[in-house]
Amino acid sequence: MEEIKKTIKEMATLVGADIKEISLEGDVLYVNLKAFGLTEVLGDMQALLRKIIQKKTGQFYHLNLDINGYKKKREEQLKKAVQVIADQASLLKKQKILNPMSSYERRIIHLELSQREDIETESIGEGEERKIIIKPI
Repeated sequence: MEEIKKTIKEMATLVGADIKEISLEGDVLYVNLKAFGLTEVLGDMQALLRKIIQKKTGQFYHLNLDINGYKKKREEQLKKAVQVIADQASLLKKQKILNPMSSYERRIIHLELSQREDIETESIGEGEERKIIIKPI
């Protein structure tokens, strides 16, 4: 874990960020940084940092990198918005097709709606065009 913390600190220094939190839960490494103007490159930074850590440690970790709580806020927005869309699909008995999104965001939506008994979700499409359909039951 010390090698991981050192690697994260080096990257944070390079991009002008401060480390708010580093924690390991199972094989998921959570890193929260405080920085200005880096949310646009969050996905790229996460992928790069995951590869560097894997190369240095020889172990694979799922990495959840967040900057200024951006991911957490985005997750909450997605959950609220998708509940409204699911309500519409159920009430109108009409399927709703969401815009293409990342696998991370699709996973959040599938999990958020998985407990509902009035709708079901399905991912369709390929690559960057993959999206979710919300279908009434």
